[in-house]
Amino acid sequence: MLQVEKVAQDVAVRGLGLVREVPRGYGELADQFKRAIVSVALNTTEALGRKDGNRRNLLAVARGSAKEASVALALLGAVGAVAQAEVAGVEQDLDRVRAMLWRLAA
Repeated sequence: MLQVEKVAQDVAVRGLGLVREVPRGYGELADQFKRAIVSVALNTTEALGRKDGNRRNLLAVARGSAKEASVALALLGAVGAVAQAEVAGVEQDLDRVRAMLWRLAA
């Protein structure tokens, strides 16, 4: 397993735990965050298992999902649905994943 896979999986687990119990009224945003962060891990792993032209596309999808997850998480933090301290830690890991995906796609 490459390091990017491990980091992507770890941040997905942390992120899913973070939004397990969001306040009423923020469920749709939390669901969008969950879909995006899971997409990061799944598309990263699928891309690394490919050798064809789909590899670059899947890496780009994973990177886009990481950006989407970051925005959703920032919004959840801004409205107080999740703790800002937790948001910062997950965002740092998402940024690390994006950097690794960028290098792999080059």
